[in-house]
Amino acid sequence: MKMSWEIDESIIDQICDAAEFQISDILPSEWAEQNRFMTSDVSAMEGMYTFNNSPYVREIVDFLSPSNPYRILAIMKGAQLGLSTGFIENGIGWIISQQPGNVLCLVGHDDLVEKAMGKIDNMIDTTGIRRLIHSNANRTKNNKSGDKDRSKEFTGGHLTLGPTNHKTLRQ
Repeated sequence: MKMSWEIDESIIDQICDAAEFQISDILPSEWAEQNRFMTSDVSAMEGMYTFNNSPYVREIVDFLSPSNPYRILAIMKGAQLGLSTGFIENGIGWIISQQPGNVLCLVGHDDLVEKAMGKIDNMIDTTGIRRLIHSNANRTKNNKSGDKDRSKEFTGGHLTLGPTNHKTLRQ
């Protein structure tokens, strides 16, 4: 018989998992340059990520920091300027590892979801934060990874990736 004061081991595991990361004051741009390695399959410039190639993205990604007083950011830009890598992918990595919270990432069409998640998976692997991806809920034994085709779960939040379809946004 379990006494009311006894603690379930799964609760202790959840507490330990929650303590695995720290909410820090490192800026997203600093985190990206310290942790992101660009492989040859995602960039022509293999090596550690640097904002030297697209310096204007540094300020944009740092808007994600809680110390930034602005809450709305609108970007008008051209194509192939490094914003997907510099802002979206690096920003998601920083959120997962440094400032956990919920992320909804929308792409133009359903066919682009798999490609976008492939880039995010590459970022997760090359920054060493794959260990932070796990299920937030106790589910059946076969479904505990928290790593799915269109979503990632991590302590403190989750990432959902989908198309900008008004019919699916309501979900």
